[in-house]
Formats: sequence, C-alpha cells, structure tokens
Amino acid sequence: MTLSGPSIDLVQLAMYDWPEVRGATDKLWTQIHNAFEYRGISSPEVLDRNQDPETG
Repeated sequence: MTLSGPSIDLVQLAMYDWPEVRGATDKLWTQIHNAFEYRGISSPEVLDRNQDPETG
C-alpha cells in the first residue's frame, strides 16, 4: 500500500523491548502500525532492532 501522508522511517521501542517480552512488543507495534496505516501514516511493518537506540 502506498500512502501519501506523513511517514515514519525508523521505529524502535527499545525501552520496552526486553527479550522476555519481545513477542508482546512485536504485537504492540503491529497494532500501532495498523492504526497509523488506517490514518494514512506510513510506517515500517517491523521494529528495527539493528541500530543502537542511543546513537541511531
């Protein structure tokens, strides 16, 4: 889906992304992503866990 509204290029929820709750964090992001998409805001489908959240 191509959206013409605002976009978000990088998403991390590092503060909440502990290994023991990673599945729940993924589900949370999926719900947030779907809400953004419904409102015409483009965002990544998955969280970015490759970049250091401190340095981006």
